[in-house]
Amino acid sequence: MSPRRALLLLLAAAFVLRFALALALPNEIWPDEIFQTQEQGHRIAFGYGVVPWEFRVGARSYLLPGVLAAAFRLGEGLAPAPWGHVGAAAALLSALAVAPVVLAYTLVSRRHGPRLALLAAFATAVSFHLVYFAPKALSEVVGAHLLLLALVAFPREGARAALGLGLLAGSAVAVRLHLAPVAGTLLLATLAPRVFGGPPRDRRQLACALGGFALPLVGAGLLDHLTWGAPFASYVRTWTVNVQQGKAAQFGVAGPLAYLEAALGVWGLALLPFVALVALGARAFPLPALLGGIHLVVHSALGHKEWRFVYPAFALFELCAAAGLAELVALLGRRYGDVVARRAPAVAGLLALGVSLA
Repeated sequence: MSPRRALLLLLAAAFVLRFALALALPNEIWPDEIFQTQEQGHRIAFGYGVVPWEFRVGARSYLLPGVLAAAFRLGEGLAPAPWGHVGAAAALLSALAVAPVVLAYTLVSRRHGPRLALLAAFATAVSFHLVYFAPKALSEVVGAHLLLLALVAFPREGARAALGLGLLAGSAVAVRLHLAPVAGTLLLATLAPRVFGGPPRDRRQLACALGGFALPLVGAGLLDHLTWGAPFASYVRTWTVNVQQGKAAQFGVAGPLAYLEAALGVWGLALLPFVALVALGARAFPLPALLGGIHLVVHSALGHKEWRFVYPAFALFELCAAAGLAELVALLGRRYGDVVARRAPAVAGLLALGVSLA
């Protein structure tokens, strides 16, 4: 089987896994994933629904709910309610959630070829954390996947790739403003290609990246003007209400190490080999690790904490861990010969699957 066909099959399997679990095991941890996104999409699409306080005071953009509304309307014509619109939204979010699989293959294939790239892609395809969050209609999740797709464009040459990088990074910020430090760092990384493994970019490509980045933000500002009466009104209002007026702190605050303590609670002792694989992957691919670290540090400094807030960071770290797994197999192959090189990817893949199911 050709590597291209194998990748397409793996992407299809990753999508089916996410989509099937979204329909078979629907769940909700945070009310926001219902009331701030899907409920508002339903209200746009069908004219009625619950209006939470954020949409009464203008502290949320209609961008993500508007996209979900389009999916709801499309699904309504394909299957009876509620399965039609729920399934359409789950399909859209699950399709976007294969971004880590695409990125893992893209990065590792350039360094080690298709075989180890498929191993890294498989590890991200079955990661319990990535699978669980895949269909969540949360701005953190959607923004993270857009950012990961922007990273797919980072090592590619040409003005089209630069434009795609900018559009995807800007879209990530438009969906989730808190991703601005990470997306901004990604743009800055295009100016230092030798450090981060990207191609040299001339002024035209840099202009394409910056213009692409600005375009979704201008669109988000225009949407706020049409819906809330002023450009970027929802972003300003979010800052005013949650930070200046302390609304977010009313829902609880935690110390700077709270996310690391939560990660230990989620992974347990498995966090140690996970960190080791992240470090190994970061040596070969420093940019995703840097972006994940920036996001984690920024959110650790904020008082109000929820695990979903740092999903982008841990999605990037899990990408690094998958790349680190490929690095480990490559190292074993160089040290112990062809027999290990042929068998180690299959063994590592089974271990990745076992850890995900544990």
